[in-house]
Amino acid sequence: MKTLINKGKLFLYNKNKKFIDRLIYKYTSLTPIGDFNEKDVFIVGFPKSGNTLMQNIMTGIVYGINPKQLHDSVIQQLIPDIYTELYYKRFITIITKQWISVILLMK
Repeated sequence: MKTLINKGKLFLYNKNKKFIDRLIYKYTSLTPIGDFNEKDVFIVGFPKSGNTLMQNIMTGIVYGINPKQLHDSVIQQLIPDIYTELYYKRFITIITKQWISVILLMK
């Protein structure tokens, strides 16, 4: 197995990444951040433009939870940031197309 060592950290070449991702999913049920399906929704914003606030709002809308009662790490797990997380856990959601159209009409 070829590796690259940089500043004490071990980086694996891409040819072993899929194998490692499968192992991580098998033992932790975490999905690589780059794996998504057609039902996933991405909300994109510029840095310093309210992305954390949007994560809090979406946590309340999608999961029906008051974000004021949650620790920030729980919100990050429910609505992950693709730039800070390598893996995420898929949770069951109850949001429907009708809810999305209501949200868009509110804007």
